[in-house]
Amino acid sequence: MLRKQAIKAKQKMSTETPKRKHRVVLFDLDGTLIDTMSEYAKLAAELLSSSSIMSYNEAYSAYLKTAGRPFIDQLKLLGVPDSIAARLNRAFIEGKREIVKRIKMPSITRQFLTELRSMGYVLATSTNNECELVAHIDGISELHLVLCFDGAYHRKGKPHLETLKLLLRASEREIVFIGDSEYDIQVYRPLNVYTIKTQGLFTKGEVERVRRMLLYGRDEKPRT
Repeated sequence: MLRKQAIKAKQKMSTETPKRKHRVVLFDLDGTLIDTMSEYAKLAAELLSSSSIMSYNEAYSAYLKTAGRPFIDQLKLLGVPDSIAARLNRAFIEGKREIVKRIKMPSITRQFLTELRSMGYVLATSTNNECELVAHIDGISELHLVLCFDGAYHRKGKPHLETLKLLLRASEREIVFIGDSEYDIQVYRPLNVYTIKTQGLFTKGEVERVRRMLLYGRDEKPRT
């Protein structure tokens, strides 16, 4: 009798109950769900170097360091004059149009999104990609809601969060943001949204790590 009780007690201790408290998962798009960052960096480098603003290598690095923002904001950070920035921004948008048409969402990412939907999560993305481009992105239909950049106000951070809360009737405590850039984390963390920083695109190990953080609120594996 005592042996049976001990076995039951051990089994109870080895099974940790998930502490799920979120119902909305808000993803970054570029560099998290789809592999576009290197393509965007090449495009930006070509535009900036051809305009004699900086060398190709300098521009490539500068783009990645300031990524996450609308390109027009990145240009301002780099000190590009407004008149030139406007022209480069238009060219960048046109170049991105061709990139997003050929980029495919990785199968492991699709599988993870399918798993989260089956668990009852509402899935959304917060991207500073222009709204006119987002519809062309392969796999975008895997998400319930897409929040994009309208060219002015509606962007990552508080504008997207307020829209999400209004449409889904969700509070900050019910939302978790997942993204690969430090900029994205710095945007959403001060808004009282639980944030998970990824190490880039999803791999098998990264899916497992993010799943643990969603369910248990921490990186390490639950006790067994």
